[in-house]
Amino acid sequence: MGCAPSAPRRAPAKTKTESRESAWRATGIVALRDSNLRELPDKLFDADGEFALKLRNVDATNNKIERIPREIGNCGNITRLVLASNLIESLPEEMGRLTRLKTLALDDNRISSLPDSIGSLRALTTLSACRCALTTLPTTLSACESLTVVKFSKNASLASSALDALADCERLEEIDLSSCALTVVPASVGRLKRLKMLNIE
Repeated sequence: MGCAPSAPRRAPAKTKTESRESAWRATGIVALRDSNLRELPDKLFDADGEFALKLRNVDATNNKIERIPREIGNCGNITRLVLASNLIESLPEEMGRLTRLKTLALDDNRISSLPDSIGSLRALTTLSACRCALTTLPTTLSACESLTVVKFSKNASLASSALDALADCERLEEIDLSSCALTVVPASVGRLKRLKMLNIE
């Protein structure tokens, strides 16, 4: 009497973490909003590119992240990075390696300055850092030739010189510097021929 064939073994079910990481690899989209994180997962920045080079969109809004690691420079294909509502005080110079980045949102952090390397972000179209601790903007920002929207409202110590840093961004259409420390509007703003909205309330 023959033995009945045994049922094929099922592959072990993926854990929640494994499923999430598989989705990151497949889509390039990393959704970490409201995750109570104190730091971004190291796995995102792997030097061999299993994750880093596949990332396109990272949203880590509303966490407790205090620092962005230098290894973020490994994520060379990212186009959207949202780090709003965290505890970040500074950004590494390696941010300048994100040459395909189009949107950078830093609102509601403790950032007092932007790295000089931000001038290397030639694809950047939208930059938002409202309600931070900015006192000035790097002059290198003028090299961001694709910028169309910048929002720096409610940086209470950000002075009029901030507008000078933007005067060579010829594609700018919208500037929001409301509730800052501006006292004058520099004549250099007149060079922004495409500007449609200037809010310095």
